[in-house]
Amino acid sequence: MATRLVLDHRVDDQPRCSPDPRAADRSPLGDAALRRAGAHRLHPRSRSTTSRDSWVCALLTLGEGYHNFHHTFPADYRNGLRWFHFDPGKWVIWIGSRVGLTHNLKRTEAPIRWRKRLERLTERYQLSLELTAADAGHDWRQMIETARERVDTELTRWSQNLREYHRAYRAGEVTRSMRRSVRDARRAWRANWKEFLALGQALPVAA
Repeated sequence: MATRLVLDHRVDDQPRCSPDPRAADRSPLGDAALRRAGAHRLHPRSRSTTSRDSWVCALLTLGEGYHNFHHTFPADYRNGLRWFHFDPGKWVIWIGSRVGLTHNLKRTEAPIRWRKRLERLTERYQLSLELTAADAGHDWRQMIETARERVDTELTRWSQNLREYHRAYRAGEVTRSMRRSVRDARRAWRANWKEFLALGQALPVAA
């Protein structure tokens, strides 16, 4: 049976090759393209699978390149999250909803998506600290955990306010205070998120 090499992604983000005897049973275009995008692939939300986001693969496979998002949020009808992400299937489904051909499209709400990004960045920060001195790493871990908790708290508040707003919207009972609470929660999350990102930029570098 013919075999080919597939990329086995390690924690250090350095791809390693290993033979895969099941490769002959897979689609040569979709699977090979999704696994061989090299530097263009990303794990922006989760490393629980080897799936990554790649605009190159999206072009080659008609929108199937944003697999990290798809595997992280499988109920979402989109592969590419942004409107400009090349995902013809997403556009066809959305157009269908405008003319009554599709209904009840599932979208993952923003706070849930950003919580996955928070978890992913926390993993990266902790991994970076493993390469630093133990005494410095302890203080930084406490700072990261404190900052992470603040972001998580604001994400929870944003999510709760957003769900209340959506329930009120469906019932036709939206008020100005509801809109204001959603905006305020989002602003508070964004401020804490920026601080979390700044903390990551300031992490000590291993000698």
